[in-house]
Amino acid sequence: MKKLLVLGASYTQTPLYELSRKIGIKTVAMSIPGPYPGFELADETDMHNIADPDAVLRAARDHHVDGIVTCGLDLGMRAIGAAAEALGLPGPSKEAAAKAANKLLMKEALVAAGVQTAPFCCVHSEDELEASTGATRRRRRGETTRRRCPRRIRTTASSRNSLRARFSASSP
Repeated sequence: MKKLLVLGASYTQTPLYELSRKIGIKTVAMSIPGPYPGFELADETDMHNIADPDAVLRAARDHHVDGIVTCGLDLGMRAIGAAAEALGLPGPSKEAAAKAANKLLMKEALVAAGVQTAPFCCVHSEDELEASTGATRRRRRGETTRRRCPRRIRTTASSRNSLRARFSASSP
C-alpha cells in the first residue's frame, strides 16, 4: 500500500487525509504538536517542524513514504523540494519549491516563462512604494519596466501598517 507524508495537520489538509483514506493510501501527519484534526485522521504521526528540510527528509525516510504533499500553505514547500529531490520521490525540485514558496521568485519565474501574471514589484521603503505605484500603472498599460528585489529588510509593525495605509490610499 502506498504511503504519503502530509505536511500539516490543520483543517486545510484534512481533505488530503480523507481522500487518501478513501482511495487506499496510508498517511503520515507531520506538524508541530497541537490539537490539529489531521493527527486523528492520519494513520501515523510525526511531530516536527514542517519548514525544516532535515526533519522532513528524516520523517520521509523513517516512515518509508512514497510521496510528500501539502495543501493550503507554503511553509513546507522548500522542505518538500529538498526531501523529494534527495529521495528521488515525485514532486518539485528544490529550485521549483523555493520559487513556489517565495512570491517574488514565483512571479519572476512566471514572467520569464511567458505566463501572464498580474503586475508586481518588490518594495523596501515608502519611497519605493510611491515609485512602484507608477511603475505598476505603466506595466498595466503594456510597458515592460521591471524592478528587482535586491535585498531583504526587516520591517516593524508600524512601518508595515504605514506601507499598507499608503498603498491603499494610492490604489485607483
